[in-house]
Amino acid sequence: MLLGLIWAVVAVVGALFGGDATETAADGLTISASPTVVSIGPESDPTVGSTAPADVNIATTTVATDANTVPTAADPARVLLLGDSEAGGLSPFLEPVIDDTGVATMDLDYKVSSGLVRPDFFDWPARLREQIPLRNPNIVVALFGGNDGQPFLNTTDPVDSPEWRAEYANRVNEVIDILAADGRTLIWVGVPNAESESLTQNLQVQNEVVKAEVAKRPDVVFVDAWSRF
Repeated sequence: MLLGLIWAVVAVVGALFGGDATETAADGLTISASPTVVSIGPESDPTVGSTAPADVNIATTTVATDANTVPTAADPARVLLLGDSEAGGLSPFLEPVIDDTGVATMDLDYKVSSGLVRPDFFDWPARLREQIPLRNPNIVVALFGGNDGQPFLNTTDPVDSPEWRAEYANRVNEVIDILAADGRTLIWVGVPNAESESLTQNLQVQNEVVKAEVAKRPDVVFVDAWSRF
């Protein structure tokens, strides 16, 4: 079942990032993942921040999908991994696992030092509106945020301000609307904290905003990176 594959992807992502999780899918499939640490390199652009290696566990919600959908070798499920450099770092670990199922394929779309705060550097909503119809994934794994703990361009609102929180919530919801449309399953990987105390404080605000918005979306699966630090 496609639902079983979705939960397998969630467990693999959690395990590869270092999480120790056991989840039971709605169809009774139990996925167990033992701890493994994967190091994700720091972002290369100092103007948009950097992240420390990630080590996460998973916290999930109900997945709404057609449990009767059966991916096959002839008609495999399509998994799209996208986001910043952490998506690029996860790819070589996740793709072989996906390929080994024999009933799923993985595509990758990532941009180093990108995020949702600086569309002047890389406009993710525009990119997704272009690419999602072309790639037509069944499951999307999204990693955003390592570069977003900063003020928005041409504003003076600090990251912990109500104005910043409201605007970031709007941008998160815009991306969710694009990625979760047409019955797609979205697995959103939360941001981990960083080596820098000041950056960590900003990322904490961002993480709170994302978790609050994802909590309003019962069909989105959330992988919680923050709780592992």
